[in-house]
Amino acid sequence: MRQEMVQTPQQILRSELLQLPMMLLEARLKLEVEENPVLEFDESGLDMEDDTPEEKEKKDGDEPDFEEAVSDDDNWDELINEDTQEFGARQASQSTQELLDIPRPQIQTLQEELIEQMQMDNRLSAADQRIGFELIGNLEESGYLGVSTEYVSMMLEVPEEDVLRVLKRMQRYDPIGIGSRDLRECLLVQLEALKEVGEHNPLAFRIVDEHFENFTSKRYEILARRLSVSLDEIKEAFLYISRLNPRPGTGEPKEKENYVIPDLMVEKVVSELEDGSKDEEFVVSLVEGNMPSVRISRTYENMLRAGRSKVDKNVRDFIVRKVESARWFINAIQQRRETMLKVMRSIVKLQLDFFMYGRDSIRPMILRDVAEDIEMDISTISRVTNRKYVQTEWGVFELKYFFSEGMTTDSGEDVSTKIIKNKLSAIVGAEDKHKPLSDQKIAEMLAEQGYKVARRTVQKYREQLNIPVKRLRREI
Repeated sequence: MRQEMVQTPQQILRSELLQLPMMLLEARLKLEVEENPVLEFDESGLDMEDDTPEEKEKKDGDEPDFEEAVSDDDNWDELINEDTQEFGARQASQSTQELLDIPRPQIQTLQEELIEQMQMDNRLSAADQRIGFELIGNLEESGYLGVSTEYVSMMLEVPEEDVLRVLKRMQRYDPIGIGSRDLRECLLVQLEALKEVGEHNPLAFRIVDEHFENFTSKRYEILARRLSVSLDEIKEAFLYISRLNPRPGTGEPKEKENYVIPDLMVEKVVSELEDGSKDEEFVVSLVEGNMPSVRISRTYENMLRAGRSKVDKNVRDFIVRKVESARWFINAIQQRRETMLKVMRSIVKLQLDFFMYGRDSIRPMILRDVAEDIEMDISTISRVTNRKYVQTEWGVFELKYFFSEGMTTDSGEDVSTKIIKNKLSAIVGAEDKHKPLSDQKIAEMLAEQGYKVARRTVQKYREQLNIPVKRLRREI
């Protein structure tokens, strides 16, 4: 005997759709329509029940009564006459249409740009291009090569010398340094390219080439002593190197990559009461302006209505299975809607000060707070808040942003750790870069503002904010 949790297919489908952000949900919807012939896009945007009088008369005159066409145990009436027959975008907030209608330009991916450059490179043979395709396919998001040249050589069964030759050629494509295997190689490739166009800085090249460890650790005095130069010359060389791109795959952010379509919108609605006072409330809506509308196909509905005598049993059974699957899918999407709205309304309720006054008023809150408020499981709240964004008066935020631990200040007020992190960032941003602050000093300055945190806590928050240690923040 043993206990185990078994999820039904409907529960699995609901969980799967619940955690999808809007853009992936749209793709999932299109895939479901392709795989299930019973589902179809509703181009008209009208409900299935909104037939014209002529269509209704034609149905009534040409088709047998549904109750007479099928037996009671078939239960087809429930399959094709549920209220969930249609899932449309008409329920989306009309106020979000302008947001979603912003045109998004077609931008080539980095891989497409590199392939285009490679195909135009007449110095590479067909065999070299085959190596190039493999290299481009193994680039990391940062632009560095994610595998060794030995691995590429083994995979393609070519000499490693050929792989190195093609890689060196590719590193000169735009962006310069793409395909480098580490930061040192990436900077050296860019410095060599600058030398070829007459912008050579010998000291900067020597620092990266011969003293890379001291360079990354910002040991200015050691570099000045070993290279027999002044600190001013070291500073000038560092400024020169700082203009290089350490992540050629990232480069300048592209509009396509930074365009975030929010899944939800929170709007403040102000209404005037009879006594002349004003009442403010926050209205939560789903952003579904581009979500296609789907419905159960009328063609298959009519085939079921035709009755047993006109439809083969195997065909009829197939249609019934597909209709049931379509109902599950549409129900899952509708439940996703309801759950997301319920969770967002709870977040607004628990974080009311944030929506009223802005970021500095965010309160400590964990997933359990929302789960208890709306009586749902924590795992459901986690799925809803994962990779979802909300448009607010103060900007677009990921739902995870509203969840954080808290601490009590000297005045007894509970504050979110996000506020403390903002204070820490402000302190580091205002510090003297010639004499950066230690973690202990930052902890003391936070304590003066009423936030008593230990040095180790400051270190943890600093690392979460990707702020380097004191030594690496120092400038000459």
